[in-house]
Amino acid sequence: KGIGVNVVDDIIRERKENGPFKSIYDFVERVNMSNLNRRTFESLALAGAFDCFVEIKREDFFEKNNKDESFSEQILRYGQLYQNDKQQQSASLFDDFGSDDIITAGRPIIKPGVEWPNATKLEKERELVGMYLSAHPLDPYYMDLTFGCNSSIKAMSEATPEENKEFSFGGMVIDFKSLQSRFGGNFGIMKLEDYTGSTEIRLFDQNYIDFHKYGVPGTPVIITATYRKRFKTSKFPEFTILQMRLLSEASGQLVKGIIINLSKDEINKHLIDFISDLESTEKNEKACDLHFRIYDSEINRSIKLSSNVKIQINKRFIETLKEMDLNFEIIR
Repeated sequence: KGIGVNVVDDIIRERKENGPFKSIYDFVERVNMSNLNRRTFESLALAGAFDCFVEIKREDFFEKNNKDESFSEQILRYGQLYQNDKQQQSASLFDDFGSDDIITAGRPIIKPGVEWPNATKLEKERELVGMYLSAHPLDPYYMDLTFGCNSSIKAMSEATPEENKEFSFGGMVIDFKSLQSRFGGNFGIMKLEDYTGSTEIRLFDQNYIDFHKYGVPGTPVIITATYRKRFKTSKFPEFTILQMRLLSEASGQLVKGIIINLSKDEINKHLIDFISDLESTEKNEKACDLHFRIYDSEINRSIKLSSNVKIQINKRFIETLKEMDLNFEIIR
């Protein structure tokens, strides 16, 4: 968002012709500065385009010096001066006496800024790119949302309402509006998002009184709900929240353990090393039970084995199991 095609073309052309950029200094020394203004440069930084440069973090671009100038202002000015000096040097009869060391001596010093919360970085990514790139703000609750709930926002939205059947799902509040009802009092519209999609939840009457406090954008929540007829004369059941609480409070209580299903032929050194590397997190309140179900096709029998090691199951652990093509069951 806010970055023109000319800048993009300049960056790609320079990279193709002269190779990858080695540092943030190398970037401003090489890219055509006539199309690269401060707003464009800072948008690139906020979107994570410069994350490949280990010497600088996103927040460092906005850290100011004793003249109240941000680093982005300083380095853009340096890039302009560098390119002007190079042009003058190439036009001089004495260009053989020029030195890049003299020109690059004016590189501004990177002053480390206070690290931003991950949620702040991700929100900027979404604002500028339209999606989360480096991570997802719900990743700390991946297990709770994916395996601890019996539904997702997408599944709930596509399902036929069934009266009095309870279901649970969670997500992050991304918007909340408090409006006045035509019958008096207030009602709320809460927009919620998870990995699968987004939905709007309307809070009426007691639901509004009990749950409007959770309507702060960026708040991860978990909801237990059902469908009930709001009035005796109602034809169709309506979405009714039974409970709403912070996902941070519920996290660690929704997933109890995991069973890894294996045939005896799948037990190899790679698997043993993987299991051996699992750190015991028995004292961690989010630690889960670890079980194995071993199947022997020759005798058509299986045996369930329980480990005395408790582990913390997270997204990376699940993705590793999938990469190893291992079947597993989550115990809720």
